[in-house]
Amino acid sequence: MSAEELKQTISRAAKEKNWIVTPTANNALNASLSWRNGKHTIAVEIVCAENRYSITYQNSINMNYSDWKDEPKIHPYYNRYVKELMAAIRAALLHL
Repeated sequence: MSAEELKQTISRAAKEKNWIVTPTANNALNASLSWRNGKHTIAVEIVCAENRYSITYQNSINMNYSDWKDEPKIHPYYNRYVKELMAAIRAALLHL
């Protein structure tokens, strides 16, 4: 699967989980998810390459993020929503 095909599949899967997806340069996507009328927001960068992708934390609002002494911490909901996104992407890839 080409990076562009992967990017399109990931974008569809993320949108199905209510993530807002914006393409960027270099086969990457910015994706964000908000809930409680925008009170909480998480944002990730998804970099696509041929047959692989990676998801990286970008920023968050009201998720108690701290990077104290090189030990990043964040509210458990961040991991929950990113895991749900990853599951949706895996499911979309399996149905190709």
